[in-house]
Amino acid sequence: MMAEQTSSKPRESLEIIEEENTSNSKLTVALEEFRMIQTIIINHEALFDKIRGWCITLISAISVAYISDDISISAAPYIILSWFIIFFFAFTEAVHRVAHGRAMNRSEDVENQLSNNCLNYDGPKIRKSLKTGVTLPDLKEFSNKLRFWVIWGTLFLIVIVVSWF
Repeated sequence: MMAEQTSSKPRESLEIIEEENTSNSKLTVALEEFRMIQTIIINHEALFDKIRGWCITLISAISVAYISDDISISAAPYIILSWFIIFFFAFTEAVHRVAHGRAMNRSEDVENQLSNNCLNYDGPKIRKSLKTGVTLPDLKEFSNKLRFWVIWGTLFLIVIVVSWF
């Protein structure tokens, strides 16, 4: 009888160690996924700045050409070309905002799981959470934010104001 008790204690200890190793393994994987997602988010935010920068540069160049006496461009072509450029860059940002929003959502999920000691960690799911398909509802969901429309609406208004000169 004594031999049965001593043999069960090492098994219990072994199970506890295995459970801790599994928990630590999940924690390590979750932390790595969290770091990777944060890098993806930072890269998308830098991309948004580049998209806006290129758009502002092109609109500035066209506006200078429009205002300049050396190049004659009438108001209608100036407005159409400028709005097309703004729309193109806004759409490009919107498409990338879908991936950014998905990364933000996954980051929040992983963060919640980390705060619960990864008891229900379901990852890594980076590829699944950043799937490539972009649908119209996705564009509406992730681009329907004030901070998105402020910059693009302002550029549309600037073009209208410049066209009066």
